[in-house]
Amino acid sequence: MQTKAYPLDFMADFEAAVHEAFNSSFPNSSIVAGLFHLNQSVFRKIIDLSLKEKDYKDSEFCLKTRCFSAMAFLPVEDVEEVYGELKDDEEVPAEFIANFDLTYIEVVRGCGARQRRGPPTFPITVWNVNQRMLQDLPRTNNAAVGEWFIL
Repeated sequence: MQTKAYPLDFMADFEAAVHEAFNSSFPNSSIVAGLFHLNQSVFRKIIDLSLKEKDYKDSEFCLKTRCFSAMAFLPVEDVEEVYGELKDDEEVPAEFIANFDLTYIEVVRGCGARQRRGPPTFPITVWNVNQRMLQDLPRTNNAAVGEWFIL
């Protein structure tokens, strides 16, 4: 008798090719992204937009941009509502919002009556850690990092 074993979930960073390969090999398993990688992705976009210095010097701006990563701790059903409030802040650059939208919230194609919403590159369920936190599961794939923050 041959038994097939499938992982319940798989933690990876934000590499679309890895996610696609895993999903095609294990369609009944979940893929989750580590919180570290979400934070890293958000900060990388801040750097790409030449906002690193502002992020370091302006604590209010820094707090606002960190709120985007902090949404990972909200229940999945609350993320879009909170995101709507965050993206309405005029101090957060439109390019940052557009990237976050496309990558983590939803894709909007077309215009006017032909406008359609589609899935982002990495859906909310991939980067949200709310249930993992409540179930005391790892939020990162680096145990050393996780243990450091416990201390």
